[in-house]
Order: sequence, then structure tokens, then C-alpha cells
Amino acid sequence: MPLSTVLGAQSLIKPGVCTSSTRPASPFEGQMIYETDTDKVLVYNGTAWYPNWNTAWGQVGYVSKTSDTNLTTTTVDITGLSITWTAISGRIYKISFDTIARTNAAGNIYINAIVTDSSNTIKKYFRNGASSTDFRFSLSGFLYETGLSGSTTRKMRSDCSASTAMLEAGAAYPTQFIVEDIGPA
Repeated sequence: MPLSTVLGAQSLIKPGVCTSSTRPASPFEGQMIYETDTDKVLVYNGTAWYPNWNTAWGQVGYVSKTSDTNLTTTTVDITGLSITWTAISGRIYKISFDTIARTNAAGNIYINAIVTDSSNTIKKYFRNGASSTDFRFSLSGFLYETGLSGSTTRKMRSDCSASTAMLEAGAAYPTQFIVEDIGPA
């Protein structure tokens, strides 16, 4: 008699299938599960659930802003565009952003995806020259980081010399800030 007849086909297929809120209460080291709500395969390492070490782990942080944000002429963190996650050593992280900026004043607009120690920054900017015409432009960028571990924060910052500048965002075109684990370093 086949094992599936004795146990039932569902019990052979579903022991490791759960959701992120219904993971096994007492997992054993090496146990694998598939989360139906996150579409992730995870392995228990004796302390916590992690994706398989040799594959990309996907998005570890995402924030978006769907309302306009006025920018200032001093360097400031952009409210609501900060991500904190637990970085795992030996991994490569991609930090990216995408936004629409707008100004009708002469000057520069700078948008930074910045690491907390400011040593690894990607800076994108647009110069409006001396024009008072209303300009809208897309700014996006990304950087890769390795050598991270533990609690890690990355944030978007801005500074500009244009006196009236903003990040223009709406539901159809939000400002996005994303951190992705893209695999082993």
C-alpha cells in the first residue's frame, strides 16, 4: 500500500506549509517551511528562520510615500523614508530609491540614499539653472553594500539650493525606498 494512501496525500504535501504567523511552535534545527502568505521557503537554524543561505533572500525593507514632501535648503532626513533591518554578514544588499522631484525656482535639488556613516552614498541631483519654469523630473539610484551585520538603518536625505522644491508623490507614483538581499557576497 502506498504511503500516500496510509497518511493521506495532504499530510505528505503540507507538513512544512504555513503562514508567517503560523510557523511551527517548536521547530528543530534544519526544519524547512514554505510560507503561503510571503511565498518564502525558510530554514530554522536553531535560533531563527532564514531563507536558504545560497539564494537571494529578496526584499528585506520597503517604504513608500504617497504625499508631497517639501524639501529644505539644509540636509535633512526625509520623514517616512527610513528602513531598519537585521543584516546578515556575508550577504550583498541593494539599496534603491525612485522619486519625482519638482521645483519652480533656480537651484539644485539633491536626493541621497545614504548609509548611516555617510561613507557610502549615492547622490542624484537636478539643476534648474536660473529658470522659474515649473520643472518635474525623475530621480532614481541604487548602491550595493557588503560587510553589514546586525541592526542596520538606511535613509533617504535631501538638500537643495532651490527655495521651493518638493518630492511629488501620489498613489500612482509614490516615492519608493527599498532594501533587497540579493545573495551571498
